[in-house]
Amino acid sequence: MTTIKFVGDLRKWIREEATPVQAIYNAEVDLQAPDDVPHLPSFPSLKSSLYRHRRTTIHVLPQTRADAHLEGQFTTARDGRRFLLCEDGQEDKIIIFPTDEQMRCLAEADTLYMDGTFSCCPHLWNQLYTVHARIGYSMYPLVFALLPNRQQTTYTRMFTLLKTEVQQMFNRPHAPATHPNLYRFVDLIQGIQKSEGAKLEHINFGAAPQPRKKVYRESEGRFLRLKEKLTRDQKTSIEFLDAVGHLLKLD
Repeated sequence: MTTIKFVGDLRKWIREEATPVQAIYNAEVDLQAPDDVPHLPSFPSLKSSLYRHRRTTIHVLPQTRADAHLEGQFTTARDGRRFLLCEDGQEDKIIIFPTDEQMRCLAEADTLYMDGTFSCCPHLWNQLYTVHARIGYSMYPLVFALLPNRQQTTYTRMFTLLKTEVQQMFNRPHAPATHPNLYRFVDLIQGIQKSEGAKLEHINFGAAPQPRKKVYRESEGRFLRLKEKLTRDQKTSIEFLDAVGHLLKLD
């Protein structure tokens, strides 16, 4: 069963990442328990089938931003909902991703938080710009935008595109955030207190806290093994970050 899962994880990673195949194999081996490693198939024995799998899933990458045009599976979320909002421009193309539900939350939010990331951006674009909003007690990313540069005109274009889409989708320039009335709020936090209070009472009477799920325990074990290899200089920082990123994505 370990071998079947190991090969399945390799194929999944190869489908979703452009990382070299052997680097994917090595990173996946590093995530396994030490006792399982001797029983795993070697890279030479899997090499041909893994490269065949890569060839069947690889896509021809655009050479310019004007050549980039997303379609099919790259325009929808994993559950089939629309995810690509728009592609605007040619050499200065902006690509924006939110679902309709995320757009609704964006329209109703009273405060937005923005951030720009450069290191994880596709090489034809200059940055990944994200828009977040607080919903309840948590912060959620609502919009992901690929921007060609960091010019003010580009930011203006992006927000103009979002504003136009909000107005067209909901037929209003802005919808104010809705807040519960006082009595509904008290009822809500009473429910939270009842749920969490029961757990605390069990612990106070000597009951052990609920153990974490197996998947989280296994993830922590893998992470600690990776950290130990980094400490012993058995892994470079880049290899460590690649492996951790894969671990977080799988789990």
